[in-house]
Amino acid sequence: MKFSYLYVIHVCVCFLISCTAENKELEKTVSEKTELQGAVVKTDKLKAYYFPVEQFSDTVIYHYLSGDGKQEMYWVMSSIEMKGIRKFNTTVFAPDDKSGFRKIEFISEDILADGAHVNAYTEYKFDGVSRILEAVGKIQESPVFKWNQTTTEHLTWKTEQTIKENPAFLQKFSKTRSLTETDSTFVFKGDTLGCVVFKDDIHIEVINLMSGKTSVSDFYQYSYYAENTGMVKYVRTFQDNTSIEFYLTEILDVSTWREISSEQE
Repeated sequence: MKFSYLYVIHVCVCFLISCTAENKELEKTVSEKTELQGAVVKTDKLKAYYFPVEQFSDTVIYHYLSGDGKQEMYWVMSSIEMKGIRKFNTTVFAPDDKSGFRKIEFISEDILADGAHVNAYTEYKFDGVSRILEAVGKIQESPVFKWNQTTTEHLTWKTEQTIKENPAFLQKFSKTRSLTETDSTFVFKGDTLGCVVFKDDIHIEVINLMSGKTSVSDFYQYSYYAENTGMVKYVRTFQDNTSIEFYLTEILDVSTWREISSEQE
């Protein structure tokens, strides 16, 4: 709940006029509450650091580049209002030598009063020959971004994915997010943007339902979200301590994206 400082000032003035004798104790109490509420207000404003989905009625593309310049991703994002709920859709593409651009994943979110919740997730897996197989997720837990998350709580979203063409396949995915910094920065196009930083602990199990064998992968990443922009950078560290960094390099409109993607076909 947002805290009104004007209201606090008004209340204090009224009490100063009507009850001077008790005012010192009152000021102390109000001051303590204001400090506490101020901390809550600070984290409640995390929504300002998420993607500005209300502006994505026209499709917007975020172009991310790896730190070594060898890998890149294009996040094609759009949103639409449906039955009073803002739907936020993201499709991730990466350049591919054979097909121009290969679809990596699709995620759909509901933007609700308390945060962003995943309602659909599909990962596109290459079978090693020529087919792209859809690993469709069944959402187990949905919260992916919370507007008032504090540094002491954890946020988890989970999904179980299956492939229609491969009934032996089952993948379990979970991401647990904690808020670690609220005063970081990121330089984009010469401008220094204020950022919040999350640590995401990611756990993946791939299960062969025929043999019963399970492979497990655990890694973590630090995700940087800039005010009025959304995610601008992440640094992912794997089990072998190798890491990869992706950062936002440009924001494109849909006509530019069509030109780029058509050139690769």
